[in-house]
Amino acid sequence: MSTGVDMVLDDKQAQEFWLRRVIAYVIDVVIIYVPIEIISSYAWSLGYAHQAPWVIAGTLMVVYTALFEAELGYTIGKRIMDLEVVSLDPRPYDIKRGLIRNITKIHFALLIIDMIGGLFQEGISNQRYLDTVGNCEVVDTKMAQWRRSQGFSPPPIGSQQPPPVTVQPEAEAEPPMAPEPEVVAPEPPDEDALQEVPEEPPADPEGHDIGIPPPPVPPEPLPLDETIPGEAEGEEEYEEMPPPDDDGK
Repeated sequence: MSTGVDMVLDDKQAQEFWLRRVIAYVIDVVIIYVPIEIISSYAWSLGYAHQAPWVIAGTLMVVYTALFEAELGYTIGKRIMDLEVVSLDPRPYDIKRGLIRNITKIHFALLIIDMIGGLFQEGISNQRYLDTVGNCEVVDTKMAQWRRSQGFSPPPIGSQQPPPVTVQPEAEAEPPMAPEPEVVAPEPPDEDALQEVPEEPPADPEGHDIGIPPPPVPPEPLPLDETIPGEAEGEEEYEEMPPPDDDGK
């Protein structure tokens, strides 16, 4: 079975891939080592220079790459070159695995040994030796996104969404009870209202009220030359009666 060296020598894409990794590493070195070298040179001129500036720079390099790869999946150099670190198992790529993978970056010679050890493994062309120890690998950004979408690799810790919070449905509140109607004592009736109002009788067609007798019709006056019947006869009868006697007969 061919080793990683044979696969890189025969595959142009593998060669381009390793070239991108080397460029990404150089970018990260410039970001970390150049400021340290400038500060160290200035301090050396003042007589306060540290005796091992490369140890400080190497330690910062290890911490920088481990933190960035664990939180984001890439360093600044890898981001520029469209590279990401992915886990090859369901476990997320955390800071512990980042320190294991990048510990050889404390010194350039250790990193070269790590790279050669990975390339001489059988059937592996894109991993350093410590990549296999941490069960991770560096891939193209598009490949990393595809692997995560298919569930082959978990996302970085910094991009993992917190588990959704399940909100328990609240118990349905009982409808508010209608307030009981207030019992109001009836007011005493007004005495004036108790007085009966006489109902007006309906009127008859002739204009008189029903139940009321019509007014009496006055008698027609007699003519002056006529006497009242009975008066003359009474006078005549009175004249014809004999006078009473002494005994009353």
